[in-house]
Amino acid sequence: MTQSWSLNLFRIFGIRLELHFTFLILIAFFAWNGWSDAGFTGGIWNIAFIILVFVCVVLHELGHCIVALQYGIYVHRILLLPIGGMAQFSSLPKEPKKELLITLAGPAVNFIIAGILYLFVDMPNLYSILYPSYALSQLVPTILVFNLIMGTFNLLPIFPMDGGRIFRAILAIKFTYLTATKVAVYFAKPLAIILIYLSIFNHGNYLMAALFAFIYLGGELEYKFVKKQEMFRDLKVRDLTRHSFAKLDKSKTIEDAVDLMKYNQPREVVVMDDDNSVLAVLFPEDIKRLAKKNSLKETLKDYCIKQKSILQADWFLNIFADLLIKKDRSVYPVYQHDKLIGVLDTNQIDAMLDWNKLSEKSRENPNWLNN
Repeated sequence: MTQSWSLNLFRIFGIRLELHFTFLILIAFFAWNGWSDAGFTGGIWNIAFIILVFVCVVLHELGHCIVALQYGIYVHRILLLPIGGMAQFSSLPKEPKKELLITLAGPAVNFIIAGILYLFVDMPNLYSILYPSYALSQLVPTILVFNLIMGTFNLLPIFPMDGGRIFRAILAIKFTYLTATKVAVYFAKPLAIILIYLSIFNHGNYLMAALFAFIYLGGELEYKFVKKQEMFRDLKVRDLTRHSFAKLDKSKTIEDAVDLMKYNQPREVVVMDDDNSVLAVLFPEDIKRLAKKNSLKETLKDYCIKQKSILQADWFLNIFADLLIKKDRSVYPVYQHDKLIGVLDTNQIDAMLDWNKLSEKSRENPNWLNN
């Protein structure tokens, strides 16, 4: 989800809370559904209900986040979607105990909310939940039941739901993190498929089916992410460094950059500062944009934003896995002490891993190509 599709609400505990625009469609649907059943009263009741539901969803996610913060894990944001909330962590803990505590905190919040509400209201019967009368007195008891359902639902062993993460953390006590993730994902897939089928054909609940489909895909994506992290385990930055790159001094003009692209067609141009450090990395599209909007005789230094991130060749790659495995392309200058020796291109991670494997295989068995 890109940020342009969401609305920034406010920060809580330093965590940005965002509302995805599709959430407004959900509110409109609930309002219309309540209006169809009981007019203005039904519409207002349903709107109040869905807002209170998502207050509980935010509290659930905050349960995860607050424990994560105690372990030094930064939380970028909580995004509210029609299918629930999603907290975006800077990294995921690899220690089973930490993952267990972070994961359990979410459902625990729901059960605590239900317990507090139970002190003040009676437990409603099933009929009043399925067929609401839209009475104000029924609103809080319904929220009580919702929290019980949400807390229990999240404990289903379907990765990456909370129950699936708990299952993974328990497996990780005995197995490697990758194996634990693989087992948790493979165990969750048939359950998710069954629940998608039941949601559509037994209950006609397409929103619930979409939720389980999202969970199914999310589990597969996280497994691939963990698998790639494990591939980094014994590698250093130098192993995925590309040593062929083009560079220009910051005093060079936009025209010089255009000529370089025209005759050499490099993947990027590294702009060097006076002290021989990297000032910026420009992609072909950046140079095109500069050429179209500015005089070709102007120097590059006036249009370069200082490159903040550099990597050292001897650093271990697994430390930067969360930084490198992302959709947006980034190119990081790689240094051997004070000398620039190449770049690491996130778009070429997979290709460089393959070449690294072939190189290792060739060193181990020089004649393997002839076998």
